[in-house]
Amino acid sequence: MNPQSANEYVAALKRNGAGDQAVIAILRNAGWPEKEAVAALSSYYQALTGLAAPSRLRSIGGPREAFLHLLSFLTLAVWCTAAGSLWFTLIDFWFPDPAARVFGDPLGGMALSLASVLVAFPVFLLVMRVVWRELLGQPVQADSALRRWLTYLALLVAAGAMIGDLVAFVEHLLRGEITARFAAKVVAVLVLAGGVFWFYVRSVQPGGEARGEGLRRHGRAGAAAAAGLVVLTLALSFAKFGSPARQRLSASDDRRSEDLEAIARVIRSRWIAARGEETPKLPQSIAELPESATLRLTDPISGVPYRYSPLGGARYELCARFQADTTQIPVQRRRSLFRAHPAGDYCFVVDAPASLP
Repeated sequence: MNPQSANEYVAALKRNGAGDQAVIAILRNAGWPEKEAVAALSSYYQALTGLAAPSRLRSIGGPREAFLHLLSFLTLAVWCTAAGSLWFTLIDFWFPDPAARVFGDPLGGMALSLASVLVAFPVFLLVMRVVWRELLGQPVQADSALRRWLTYLALLVAAGAMIGDLVAFVEHLLRGEITARFAAKVVAVLVLAGGVFWFYVRSVQPGGEARGEGLRRHGRAGAAAAAGLVVLTLALSFAKFGSPARQRLSASDDRRSEDLEAIARVIRSRWIAARGEETPKLPQSIAELPESATLRLTDPISGVPYRYSPLGGARYELCARFQADTTQIPVQRRRSLFRAHPAGDYCFVVDAPASLP
């Protein structure tokens, strides 16, 4: 059956009261594939109305869409994880736990988290701006199979984080171990994971004819909320962590503290070694100690020798000039005697045979 006779046949069927499904069924029984049967019916309506059927807008799809969405989710994971780490560190300082075990320098870990937020969050906003602009121009793209799969994966991760967070909270509640420190961390996780869940679950909901405007409002609200959270996190973190210049001073003080620790260890080793053979004695001056690559006897910045004074018996003083005041750092975070000091000249009184961390 040629196209002309097919159109005439479909027109004849419609004049005799056949419905669209009946027309398609008749053509299929005659050996027509369903797609061609539908095309014949479409030709009939096109000739009847004089209007061609509008082409359906298709999602952009392809590698570009995959790249943009994967990059947005990757940067989201990076800055959310880093922001959560910053909040955990801040909470540890606000609610110190003397019994908590500390590994490494918590403020040192904040540097990596701050860098992650400062780099990943702007990239996330830039990528989401491109994605959202395309969604507003072509709202049907929100139904892209690739986008929906990735979005629901993000929702799964966010939901898993919230469920795990609540399970941990209920477990500690049942064991009677709820503290302000733990509750604050639970809230931090809920805010971050809940915010991600709220944003993406709203972005995949159908919105009818007003979907484009709904996506516009939702995108603005999500960007404002994320930016507000990041600004607050960075402000509080820099207030605690300090500027790069302050960190430079802290790094210098750390080197001085490490030098004093090394000197104290050498003096303790000599004291213990002499105890089995003779009456142990302290060095009369710091110059008696063997300076080496692992034992510095002078300030690494100014080159001024550290001050050492025996006090009698097994006690002595070690002194240095420090740049920053670390006396407000919680006790469990100082890690050793030499880590807590005011700014300026300060002397530590040390007992030679006492064990050092």
